[in-house]
Amino acid sequence: MKVMLKVLQLLIKASIIFSLFFIWLRFYITPAWKTISLAIFFTIVLMLILSNFEKNKKTKIFLKTKEQQEAEQMFEFLIKNQDFNFFYNLAKQRNSNIESHKSFQTIITQENNKIILYPHLKIQSLNKDEVIKIVTKLKKYSKDKLVICCNSYEKDIENFTKQFDFEILVLDKYSTYQYLFKEYDFYPNIPTKIEKSTKTKLKEIIDYSFSKSKAKSYFFSAIFLLAISFTINTNLYYCIIASILTMFSLICLLKPTKKQQKISNIFL
Repeated sequence: MKVMLKVLQLLIKASIIFSLFFIWLRFYITPAWKTISLAIFFTIVLMLILSNFEKNKKTKIFLKTKEQQEAEQMFEFLIKNQDFNFFYNLAKQRNSNIESHKSFQTIITQENNKIILYPHLKIQSLNKDEVIKIVTKLKKYSKDKLVICCNSYEKDIENFTKQFDFEILVLDKYSTYQYLFKEYDFYPNIPTKIEKSTKTKLKEIIDYSFSKSKAKSYFFSAIFLLAISFTINTNLYYCIIASILTMFSLICLLKPTKKQQKISNIFL
């Protein structure tokens, strides 16, 4: 079923790109077979470029725009105040066998499993050297899992942490918000800001306008205008609008999918 959906999505994407090329190529190339052939050729080339781009792009965790803002503000607040004790209080909400240490980590014991929750409260991205420093620092403590909460981390961190003989789970500010703050319904006590950012409103409008659900509407509107353009002599404006709508549809499909990291329970 998943394969069929992927094939269908690929065909829709190819159809949109083909339509965009076909709309304009027919103005410059008279024979229909040449127009179609070139449109197919350019479609294949662009599809290959886009597939390579999509492999390299990194998707964000599934959070609404407002929640992403909150995650950023909350972690920034914790860094500014160096509030390591907050994570101890958070873990204490559901775990009774828990202890806090001077080196700012919380140790949770569950069914003979020891989990260390370590807040890395720094603006800089977590890198390999920092991970090594943390592991060295916690060497004297027995542990089955180490959970590091950080502002952000470098791309190769996930693969790097696999080489240790215990599990290391790295959570950035968005994952920390999703799987700790939100899951435990326990948030940093930040002073409420009354003023609202205009940029946020604009971002929300853009996110809504170019959501994946809008792709079909843009595409079918473009096809409708393209069909009309064949029946009218002065059809340039129809083709321009059809091109814009086709591009909007393509943007909707290419928009990064906000996927949720598969974590059932942090403290297990």
